[in-house]
Amino acid sequence: MDIVKEVFKKTKPNYKKLKSYGFVLENGKNIYTRNFMEDTFKAVIIVDDEVSGKIYDLDLNEEYTNIYSDDQYGAYVSMVRNAYTELLEDIRDHCFDKQLFSYKQSLEVSEYMAKQYGDKPEFLWKKYPGYAIYRNHNSNKWYGIIMNVDGSKIGLDKKEYEILDVKSDPHTIESLKKEKGFHEAYHMDKDKWITIVLDGNVDIEIIKSLIDYSYQM
Repeated sequence: MDIVKEVFKKTKPNYKKLKSYGFVLENGKNIYTRNFMEDTFKAVIIVDDEVSGKIYDLDLNEEYTNIYSDDQYGAYVSMVRNAYTELLEDIRDHCFDKQLFSYKQSLEVSEYMAKQYGDKPEFLWKKYPGYAIYRNHNSNKWYGIIMNVDGSKIGLDKKEYEILDVKSDPHTIESLKKEKGFHEAYHMDKDKWITIVLDGNVDIEIIKSLIDYSYQM
């Protein structure tokens, strides 16, 4: 269980607020330390390119890792996990700004479609709040969909990925599926759409050109 990753999903740090909250800049990293549960534990939160955190048992003077295991459900472990989560959520609420997507490249893609075509994401489904569609405002047809999916659904490991589906022609689709970062279309017509994983493995300029082609189609 990655508590930190879950709490800070779809957020970005506000460094002025971090400083006001009590974070200290050390070697280029913003670090915050707080004891909790009556000084039984110490939490160390680090904000760098991403957020990370550790808990230390002050009585044993060692890292406390039980809260990260899905197999640990005892009352005491749950109490520590809840207290730590509350601390993380307080930091998130006071020091982080919300953003539409988790991946940097997802944000770049969304910004490109807004600047290039003036199209903003539409979130149409309550069941899938992370699914954003982009439509050509002249034809009203979709040309891009950003989704958060379990990697196992597209042939990757079982964790959440953000992906982009765009339209293309059958020849291009077959060619792209042989390249890293491209997969058979998820949730769309596999003969007319291609899936791109937005984790940075596909060059952003290539993605932009595919978006342009999809828009024109």
